[in-house]
Amino acid sequence: MSWPQMFNATATLVRPAWQADRYGDQIPDWSAAERRELSGLCIQPSAQVLVANEQIGSDGRDVRMTHWRVYTAPGTDADVLATDRIEWQGLTFEVVGEVARWPNPLGGGVHHIEFTIERVQG
Repeated sequence: MSWPQMFNATATLVRPAWQADRYGDQIPDWSAAERRELSGLCIQPSAQVLVANEQIGSDGRDVRMTHWRVYTAPGTDADVLATDRIEWQGLTFEVVGEVARWPNPLGGGVHHIEFTIERVQG
């Protein structure tokens, strides 16, 4: 498989605006979020798709968490932050953890980035 065929996914990055709450803490404002397209992605199920049945709160709901791994093509950096959301295939995911920027072993700059997205249901 060649690189272009592998990195054919497109998603929407959703970055929140930030506003102060009544205590002065910065909280995300998703209603005023910036939206932009990210293309040239490879989005794959995580090696360990986590399905957790956890009792949350007093109503005893089950929660399912599904993880996907996102990669950019070699030679491609992308402005993605741990506080962003990703919309893909009609679903909304949270970016989980920090974005890994792999250094180019043959020179300066970024070779590619990788990050995990998560969808929580329940």
